[in-house]
Amino acid sequence: MKKIGLLILLLCFCFSCSYSVQEGRRIDKAKVDQIAPGKTDSKTLVSTLGKPEQVIKGKGGEEKYIYEYYQSVPTHWYNLDKEDWQKLEVTLKNGVVERYQIRGADLTKVKE
Repeated sequence: MKKIGLLILLLCFCFSCSYSVQEGRRIDKAKVDQIAPGKTDSKTLVSTLGKPEQVIKGKGGEEKYIYEYYQSVPTHWYNLDKEDWQKLEVTLKNGVVERYQIRGADLTKVKE
């Protein structure tokens, strides 16, 4: 009887500890490629990519729009979770894109 109880407890522990986590929206690379430094304005940027997770205001009319995505999906109790992440930082000067940088697990290309 002790062995059955221990087995049930172990199975409950193994299956109850796994859950998925997702934060932000996945960044579409095709939409990012539409950003043209010196041409794309803030309204076009927001209509293309959506509202940024964070806006940092700097000096002299400079702003930084930050888009982030993170997902963690459990695979098996004996493996690490599968993780995916992306981060896009867009720097605007006087309402127009000056430069941007994108990084992520599947976006190793950094573009400025």
